[in-house]
Amino acid sequence: MEFNTALYTYLSTYAGLSAIIGTRIYPDTLPQNVAYPAATYQYVDDDEIDTFEQPNTLISPTYQFDSYAKTRAVADSIADQLRLAFKNYSGVMGGTGGVTVSGVELVSRNTSTETDRNETIYRTIIEFKIYYQE
Repeated sequence: MEFNTALYTYLSTYAGLSAIIGTRIYPDTLPQNVAYPAATYQYVDDDEIDTFEQPNTLISPTYQFDSYAKTRAVADSIADQLRLAFKNYSGVMGGTGGVTVSGVELVSRNTSTETDRNETIYRTIIEFKIYYQE
């Protein structure tokens, strides 16, 4: 399974997150006229670590997750659920045939606001480095 597919499958079925945004989590950008709240994820960069003891390379991409909502509290609660989804996570992400994740590290978190359809939208940005076997 490709990593982005495993990531989407895991997050779209994580109960705390889906309770707030359902399956409104999109790669890269929000679709036009999306219902809020919603979230996006995007690849930022990655590192490869060649492991001499294991046959596979350890990949560690950084992903940025942007939470969008009509209130700061909801945008922050989406980011909180993302943090909880990844806290102490290791295992097969994405279910059977998924990607084996060794661990996840919180990199950064910040906030901003923007205007969409003449209303203020609150955005919380959170980044994670995700370690998995290639």
